[in-house]
Amino acid sequence: MTIETISRIGRPVTGLRGTHDGGIRETGAESPLMKTPTATANPRSKITMTRREKIEAMLADDPNDNFLRYSLAMELRSEGANAKSLEIFDALMKETPPFVQAFFMSAQLLVDIDEIEQARTHLRDGIDQARAQGDAHAAAEMSDLLATLGEMGEL
Repeated sequence: MTIETISRIGRPVTGLRGTHDGGIRETGAESPLMKTPTATANPRSKITMTRREKIEAMLADDPNDNFLRYSLAMELRSEGANAKSLEIFDALMKETPPFVQAFFMSAQLLVDIDEIEQARTHLRDGIDQARAQGDAHAAAEMSDLLATLGEMGEL
């Protein structure tokens, strides 16, 4: 996460300081990595913004940010908006290159709503994409989930 991303989601960045081992740590009482509020005040309207509203506001500035789109799909899933979440995951799977995490999360959501065959299809496609992108970890996770659905995933 970059400082720009951190400051865009409404959490103050008070400063960064180098550490003795060459790393960076944040200074100040309101370090964004130490405190993750679920809502912050919008200074223009004096109302509280939800996490979803913050993500949507950032997407208005950068609608092609795949991580923000993925984050919105995850937030919608947590709110129970499964159809909209799946719609965003599907769009991410069609990107060039496909957003590999979307295959896994959409498959998990499909399992939750008892769409097992479609989940298997997403997992098989996701495993192929993960391998093509050199993401062995994602391929293994999807293979494990596929195996639990009654079909062996190949590693």
